Amino acid sequence: MSAEQPQVSGVLVACVDDDYRVRESVENLLDSAGLACESFESAEAFLESGVLDGVSCLLVDVRMGGLSGLELQRAVRVLRPKLPVIFISAYQDAAVRALALADGATAFFGQAVRRAHASERAP
Repeated sequence: MSAEQPQVSGVLVACVDDDYRVRESVENLLDSAGLACESFESAEAFLESGVLDGVSCLLVDVRMGGLSGLELQRAVRVLRPKLPVIFISAYQDAAVRALALADGATAFFGQAVRRAHASERAP
């Protein structure tokens, strides 16, 4: 937490993504906004951590090893049906997006350009 930005009291965001760069970026962004963030590299690690009851919002990737983001959302819905779940994914799959939203996701954001393809699109 930076000294310039006070922490928003009682708010904990959980980020579940198997890409450490995404977790680190989300942590830095939320820290700059004064929000506490706890990151997990898998859905299983999040579920086993015991923090679900204290989480204010869940940011989750769709495709991960082990349980997928959609499977995590379903498991969370059983225990915390009103917990906001936001998907962030590099995969632009309209069917998966529709399913996540139909299952109660608050939002589903796709990354505009994946790094692997950025150089292919550059002039």
